[in-house]
Amino acid sequence: MKSGAGIVVVVNKWDLAIKAFQDGGLQKFKDESLFRKKFTASLRKALFFLPEPPLLFVSALTGLRTDDMLAAAAGVYMRAGTEIPTGKINRAIQELMVKRAPRPVSGKRFKCYYVTQVSHRPIRFRLFCNSDERLEAGYERFLAKGVHEKFDLAGVPVFLDLVGKPKQAKRGFFVSQGTLPSDLAENTAASKNVRSTGGKFKAPKSTGGRGKGKNRGGKAAYRGPRAGVGGPTRLRSRKSRR
Repeated sequence: MKSGAGIVVVVNKWDLAIKAFQDGGLQKFKDESLFRKKFTASLRKALFFLPEPPLLFVSALTGLRTDDMLAAAAGVYMRAGTEIPTGKINRAIQELMVKRAPRPVSGKRFKCYYVTQVSHRPIRFRLFCNSDERLEAGYERFLAKGVHEKFDLAGVPVFLDLVGKPKQAKRGFFVSQGTLPSDLAENTAASKNVRSTGGKFKAPKSTGGRGKGKNRGGKAAYRGPRAGVGGPTRLRSRKSRR
């Protein structure tokens, strides 16, 4: 099935079941046709993962329905070449999702925006969706089975390729090391070193003056322009103020 080949299920030695009814060995069932119907339902349940393949009850010994095997295989091969129009497959997928909504995964539901067929033999569809991680295996089988029933693709494997939205990279601030001022570059390097060693980072002490212009909170207090720098000074001596 993984290779994409068509499937036909053949049940051999069915002549023994017919003989058992003739001998009265299967009294729980009314006739052979009812037994075959019950057997088919049980077999379908056990092979739920297969794409609804045709079931043939044959006998290699007596030749019962052996000619039907080639006919069934030819029918599967023809159906495997089916090309479904884009509009029809999109409506079918939307109807299936309305009929049975997908369960939320990590608080968000799987959403399908667009579907297109990309190949046949095997039949492969490409689903453009919000995230390829939110489609559960059980729900994928539900969609594939719905496509089988809608377009009569019994025995033909259907593959769904998911294309999710690209994940956005985390935004960050990046500055080339060569463009940083010397003091900021030293602080950045020291901070990286502290994070790698697990220590505590201490900001460098300010080299500003002390005394009346005491450094508070790591910022030097402004004491006005100095004489001879930035224009004429307005400072006067104590004698001139008297």
